[in-house]
Amino acid sequence: DAAGAAPVGADAAGAGPVSAGAAPVGADAAGAAPISAAADAAGVLWVAVRLADGLFVLKTTRAELDARPDAAPADATPAPASGPQSLRAPTNGRVVLVDAAPGQAVAAGDVLVVVEAMKMQIALRAAAPGRVHKVAAAPGLAVAKGDELIQIRPLD
Repeated sequence: DAAGAAPVGADAAGAGPVSAGAAPVGADAAGAAPISAAADAAGVLWVAVRLADGLFVLKTTRAELDARPDAAPADATPAPASGPQSLRAPTNGRVVLVDAAPGQAVAAGDVLVVVEAMKMQIALRAAAPGRVHKVAAAPGLAVAKGDELIQIRPLD
């Protein structure tokens, strides 16, 4: 799709932050990307899903997503007061992204691992600054709920 594609989602002012040319965030079995997403300056997330019978647009905010009862479990990103952090698989699934290496310094909020379960992706973030000590995750690895994927130690 062209960069100047017509918007498929619109805010109250009529601006459409999600267009047919938005970045794909999901793919079907054939490799086509029927899901696109974008966030506007106000923090509103727009997701467009193209299905055989039309285009559907979802408008939500991060706070609304976090408040859902089916949101990722709290242990997806632990928040230790101090000491080592252990990022564990929040559910059974498959690792799709690892952005950490032993010795790497990380900041609070950095996405270090993404686990996919039932076509939903769950980002695991560092809860506090630290240095990666151990990486047990690799793309394609099948994981069980509770498996340790990354171990982070406090900065010296």
